[in-house]
Amino acid sequence: MIHFESLIDLTQFGNVRGSLGGPDSPITDLLFVRDESLLAPVAELLTDEHPTDAQRMQFARWIRDGSLKVGVPQARLSGEPDCDGRVDVDAIPDEARCRVIFLPPYYLVHLRAPLRQAAPAGRSALAHG
Repeated sequence: MIHFESLIDLTQFGNVRGSLGGPDSPITDLLFVRDESLLAPVAELLTDEHPTDAQRMQFARWIRDGSLKVGVPQARLSGEPDCDGRVDVDAIPDEARCRVIFLPPYYLVHLRAPLRQAAPAGRSALAHG
């Protein structure tokens, strides 16, 4: 059994963004968790070759309640009114601090600043409070 807590790294979002979709990068998608404590459980579920029905239901709950969101570039958000389950990765500053688990083809990300829903063009996806 992998102890995913030991794989959590602190970095800046620019490093994460730089690994997304590059020709030699195994990372194709970013998944954002609302709470840092979800990094390891999400990683465990994603690596389980035979998830149970209860695990599948838990994954669906995380998506429904906004605890787990998919990162997408601003260009893919254009013209789509319902962006609740997505985060505009283009609106996150490179210097934003985050904790991550490298889990190809995913990077699991928890931003240190609170995360909002996908932001309108030109606005930051980080909540300011």
